[in-house]
Amino acid sequence: MQSREHNGRKAGVFAWSGVNRLSIGLQSLFDDNLRAIGRIHSRQVALEKLSIATKFFDNVSVDFIVGLPHDTTERVREQINHVAPFVNHVSVYMLQVEEGTPLKKLVEEGKISIPDEDTQVDLFSEACRALNDYGFERYEVSNFSKRGRRSNHNVGYWTREEYLGLGLNASGLIFDTKTGAQKRTKNTDNLEKYLLDARNSASYFDFDRDEDVLSDDEILEEKIMLGLRISDGVDKSILGEERVKILTSKFKDYVVVKSDKIALTGEGMDVMNSILVELLA
Repeated sequence: MQSREHNGRKAGVFAWSGVNRLSIGLQSLFDDNLRAIGRIHSRQVALEKLSIATKFFDNVSVDFIVGLPHDTTERVREQINHVAPFVNHVSVYMLQVEEGTPLKKLVEEGKISIPDEDTQVDLFSEACRALNDYGFERYEVSNFSKRGRRSNHNVGYWTREEYLGLGLNASGLIFDTKTGAQKRTKNTDNLEKYLLDARNSASYFDFDRDEDVLSDDEILEEKIMLGLRISDGVDKSILGEERVKILTSKFKDYVVVKSDKIALTGEGMDVMNSILVELLA
C-alpha cells in the first residue's frame, strides 16, 4: 500500500502539471461492503486519499455505490454527511451485479445477499435527499454537483460532443468532416495488438479499431436517450410532435416543460428506462 507521503507527492505532481480536477472511487465508507465487492482499499485509506486530494485541489469528485450487501439508509446518509462538506461533485450508482464477478458467485452460492430492487431505490432516494441538503443539484441520472461544478467531461458524452478513445478498449465518437458520417469507435482489448499499433502508426487514425457508422435513426435515438439523462433536457424540435405529446400526456408527472425543451424530473430519471421504451418504440 502506498504511503501517505507518496500519495501527497503524487497529488502535488498532478497539480503542478496542470490537472485541475480529481475523481476518487470511494464506492463505500464501510469496510464490510468494500470486502464484499472485492475492493482492496479500506475506509481509512479512502478518507486519507480524500484528505490529500482536497489539500491540492478545490475541484474533487467522489463515487459511491448504493445497494451494497450491508447498506442501510442510515449508512448512506452517514457517508454523504462525511464527504459532502469537502467535495463539490458526487456520483451515486445503484449496484449492478455483473456476470463473472466474485460478488455474483457469492450471491449465487447464497453466501451473501444484496438489497432487493425496491430497497435499492429507497437507498438511492436517501442519497438524493442527503445531497440536496448540502446544496447538490442532480443534473444527471447518477451525478450531483454544487453550482458551477458539473463534470464538463461527462456532459460532453451526454450532449454527444466528439471525442477520441485513447487507450486499450477505449471508445470514441468521431465526426467525419469529409463524408458527414458519425462513427462510434472501439479500440482493441488485446494489449499486445494495441502496443503493436502504437509502434507502427503515424497517427491516431492509423490504428486498427472497430468502427460503427451511425444511421440517422440511431443518431436521433442517441440524442433523445442521452439528452433525457441530464436535467437540461432535450429540444422539442429533436423529439418531434408525437414524442412531445407522449411526454406531456402519458408521462406528465415525470417531466418539466420548458420553452424549447423537455426534461425529466428526479422521479422521471428514476423510471427513465420505461419512458424510453415508450418513446423509442
